[in-house]
Amino acid sequence: MGNGALRNRLYDIIAQTVTEVIVVKSENSAFSNSVTTHFLTSGFIGVLEWWINNSMPCNVQETTE
Repeated sequence: MGNGALRNRLYDIIAQTVTEVIVVKSENSAFSNSVTTHFLTSGFIGVLEWWINNSMPCNVQETTE
């Protein structure tokens, strides 16, 4: 599995989880839920990529605070 395929699979897994949480907690339209899911998923993956590309400069607890 190449990097692109891994990123796409990770995106799908995270987006599914985020969507499930957002749909339960939100009465927004499907469009708003889709935008929110994409925003949160992309942000999470961006931070994960930054963390790995920078040789994990801080521990997981510091990153999530």
